[in-house]
Amino acid sequence: MPTKLRDALEETMTGWKHAVPAAWRDAVAGVTLDAAGVRDGLMIDPWVPIFPNCGLAEILGAPKRGSRRVYHTFRALQLLSPSQVKVVILGQDPYPDIAKATGASFEQGDLTDWVKDAHRISSSLCNILLCAAAAQTGRDTYRDLKDGLARLVDDVAARRLQPPAPHELFPAYGRQGVLWLNTTLSISLFREGPGKAEVHQKGHAEYWRPLVDSLLGFLVGRPDKRLVVALWGAWAKKFREPLQAKAQVAGSAGRLQFAVAPHPVNATFVTEKNSLVDINARLTGMGETPISWLPS
Repeated sequence: MPTKLRDALEETMTGWKHAVPAAWRDAVAGVTLDAAGVRDGLMIDPWVPIFPNCGLAEILGAPKRGSRRVYHTFRALQLLSPSQVKVVILGQDPYPDIAKATGASFEQGDLTDWVKDAHRISSSLCNILLCAAAAQTGRDTYRDLKDGLARLVDDVAARRLQPPAPHELFPAYGRQGVLWLNTTLSISLFREGPGKAEVHQKGHAEYWRPLVDSLLGFLVGRPDKRLVVALWGAWAKKFREPLQAKAQVAGSAGRLQFAVAPHPVNATFVTEKNSLVDINARLTGMGETPISWLPS
């Protein structure tokens, strides 16, 4: 029998604060996840997983234990501490594929090799990689929608570019201070009512909003820390005004900047101003070290 999504979320995420990395626990200490905000009519079948989650690492095609792939609700927070963060890249929600969703925005967990798996790279991550190669090398030929990926793959195969392996790239970003944070930390397949089609996304966003707001408020309010927040797409742009308000209250408005761009799934993310170059320009202007977007 189907159960309410809110109840399934509560059961799945029982004890979630213990799964938050220790360095981040102060940032979420007062948070209560908003089960009441999940609409009453959203239902989920008992065999349908909620992912990525804190405790079930071996369900329905998720990465197995010991694999170099990763799978955790708080994967984004595992990659760096709050004191390291100088860039936040807001995603909307995890990939609706349990093998792809790692818990860090835009990271794709089912890739093992950039060359062999090039045909399986998601549109969003592909466009980010094209901009990363252009930002790293200064060659905008990578931002060619027709040939850019083939050029990038050829250069990686020939070792003219030597980026980290897929499972190592986002940890490399974390070490440089980039937090890839989804504003919705889980996803599932669930029904809006008996006999209705299965849908993704709805309900989870409301559940996680208190935690995301607390994390972002904590980062904005750090004394003497500068922050660039990338707002890619209409969903992410909704966070601009709340963040500005938090910064104003914290007295940190002068240390907060935004890099606004289309969502990476769109071709305009590649063809318009390179958002990764924009982020680095903002960091440099704030006296921070720029990010190596395609590190060796």
